[in-house]
Amino acid sequence: MVQLSTGGELKLGSSEGALLLARLRRLARKRTGRRLSALSARIAVVNVNHPSPEIRAFFDGLPPDDKHHWIATYYALLMPQKKRRKLAAYFTPPQLTKYAIDKLRGLGVHPGTARILDPSSGGAAFLVPLAEAIARDARKKQLDPRATLDKIRETIAGIEIDKSLIRLSELLLADLLAEELSRTRRKLRISITNGDTLETVQPVPAYDAVIGNPPYGRVFRPAKAVLSQYASVISDGYVNKYALFVQRAIAWTRPGGVICLIVPMSFLGGPYFAALRKHILEQAVVISLDPIEQRSDLFMDVLCDVCVLTLRKKGTPQMSAVPTSSLIRTGLFRKITRSWWSRKQMSSRLSHSRLSVSCSTALPSMPDIGVSAEQ
Repeated sequence: MVQLSTGGELKLGSSEGALLLARLRRLARKRTGRRLSALSARIAVVNVNHPSPEIRAFFDGLPPDDKHHWIATYYALLMPQKKRRKLAAYFTPPQLTKYAIDKLRGLGVHPGTARILDPSSGGAAFLVPLAEAIARDARKKQLDPRATLDKIRETIAGIEIDKSLIRLSELLLADLLAEELSRTRRKLRISITNGDTLETVQPVPAYDAVIGNPPYGRVFRPAKAVLSQYASVISDGYVNKYALFVQRAIAWTRPGGVICLIVPMSFLGGPYFAALRKHILEQAVVISLDPIEQRSDLFMDVLCDVCVLTLRKKGTPQMSAVPTSSLIRTGLFRKITRSWWSRKQMSSRLSHSRLSVSCSTALPSMPDIGVSAEQ
């Protein structure tokens, strides 16, 4: 029997984050109709010369590690709602990006030595902390800043469909690396490709890890080319964007590499995601699946339950590992034993999910799962 044990409880402390988001929403609404464009507004925030005292006060009071996330979120709030939904511009909060990056580190993938791709880089939610980790280590070791900038450009890459978000990413990274850029008198050079990840040529497995928070949402009336190219993750003609991104992420990762994605939990059961589950199990080993409680406190306008899915791509000899599942709690004071994720309910839900997988057509036989909760 395979034991699926809970890795405990991660408290993101997003009660404060929810309050900040509500406050920033109000400030963004006040700005509606003003002459300052969304692009100009975010540039003004980065340059600390925004005309609104309230906006300046909001960002001046933020911890440095959180500032770039809230600048990206402010930009998203200034977007027309239709465009924001089309781009799925709901940026990942810093607590969760740190959690995902720490997952990579725990599996031997370290920023600066490994090649890491974010295929839906948006407002640099992952690119900024990855670059920051490299820069912080180099500053401690007093390394040549030119080598630091080269290492960031050579080991961190992103793909983004929206040029404005690429510009935002460049602004945030330039702000982060201001010391290195000033000392070397260089302009920022970062590997962010403008394009549609899902329409790129067949990926080459060139990355040690793929990390990100891909867009979610059903694709209605998908083109025949999409149905053909992504047939391995499409069931009964039902197409969801994140399933296509999972397929791409696995394809971009070298054998033995790691995939860490924030995705909806809908793929765990039901016939619409049978092909995706089959593809994941055929191509990778599941390292962990960590559900996120109260996603509304973390993500702007996200309505589905999400999790952090961590995989290791097959293809090299790897020691078998026991998959884990850690509830990512967002409250500060609630007890896990009193939450929805109780032992009994967790066992029932995971067993149901696995039954849904094992009963799907054309899936390989799978062992039963027993659930044990560690206190």
